[in-house]
Amino acid sequence: DAGIQLAHIGMEKQREYFHTEGSDDYGYGAVIMFHLKDGSIVARNIMVPHDVDEDLMNRLVGTDEYRSAIYQMDVLSDMVDAYVSEMNVQYNYGYGNNELPKKAETLHSLLDAYNKDLKTLNFSKLKNKAPIGSLLFYTNGNGSGTYFNYEYPVYGDFTNTISFLEENGWYHTSEIPPEIATQVNVYGGMTLKTKYYSADLYYNDPDVMADIIANSCLEVAQDWNISDDKIYVNVTVYGESDDMFYDTNTSTYVVHWKKLPDRVKEDFKSYKTN
Repeated sequence: DAGIQLAHIGMEKQREYFHTEGSDDYGYGAVIMFHLKDGSIVARNIMVPHDVDEDLMNRLVGTDEYRSAIYQMDVLSDMVDAYVSEMNVQYNYGYGNNELPKKAETLHSLLDAYNKDLKTLNFSKLKNKAPIGSLLFYTNGNGSGTYFNYEYPVYGDFTNTISFLEENGWYHTSEIPPEIATQVNVYGGMTLKTKYYSADLYYNDPDVMADIIANSCLEVAQDWNISDDKIYVNVTVYGESDDMFYDTNTSTYVVHWKKLPDRVKEDFKSYKTN
């Protein structure tokens, strides 16, 4: 029933989208598929409004059917059995990552822990919470020639996953120590009211860098997160080994526009492309 209700709301919103010029609230784009009794399938593009009722969405996104389709633990478990020798598994914490061993027993235990934590996942969390890291499973196509890439978010209350990583020495905080930052790069594009801005800014002032870092968080591939009012942040930090500089390109940090220092906001609005 939640799917049917959402279909009615989403198709109406889609019609409004095509008939309204200059609308700022596009909502979430999605597809809903109806499996009919005669065996046929009918698909419809829908637009889910950003102010959609959270209880309705939680009834849909908080189901095992939804979670099993988006986070394919069974498929990934089969991949571990078939391709463990060529599978790469990392825990990414933003400005670095930890590599996990290519052992089927270890990876199955990790998947079991993650699957338990998925039971707490719903629309409210995916919309309002930022992940603290991610699990990346991939092959490069060598050996068997099979290529796949799965990246799933880890949230702060994923206690089973975090405990497993901690017990094996693979967990690391995603919080960047301000003292190791040498430069902060704020870049991206966004719309404020009806005007679009884009910029590519660099700062090395310690206070500005510390302010940006304190309000930044990880962005991992996830659904139902409104990203229109976020600016992507890339932070160059001082390396922890061999006195090397390196970029935080493992995962992307984002910062909410409202939490940027006033100086950065003004620079962003006045930025001119050369």
